[in-house]
Amino acid sequence: MGFRWCGFSQLVPLAGIGWLIVTTGHCSTTQTLTWPQLKLARDNLETLEGEQGRKLGDLVLAGDERARQAAQAVADAKELAKPDYAAANRLLPGRTGGDPAQAAATIIDQELGL
Repeated sequence: MGFRWCGFSQLVPLAGIGWLIVTTGHCSTTQTLTWPQLKLARDNLETLEGEQGRKLGDLVLAGDERARQAAQAVADAKELAKPDYAAANRLLPGRTGGDPAQAAATIIDQELGL
């Protein structure tokens, strides 16, 4: 599963440099950042962006794995329930004369002690 960032990698460093300039008080005309400082800030942001992308990819893969495991658990539970479900379907008509609604009402009444 791949990601397509569509220019995201170009926007993050620019936004980060702008944020750095504004938050460090370097917006005045008397004080400016040097090119090496800007390059270092951009490089740091690119590194953080790459790390964030990897972590996001890991989270997506983990979510996919959990979804697969949940689907397998549901399939296993359905398979395990088949004998009990079949037995219940065999017993139900005999207890109520064949009417499923009446069977459900009888079972609910018994459970509630009515």
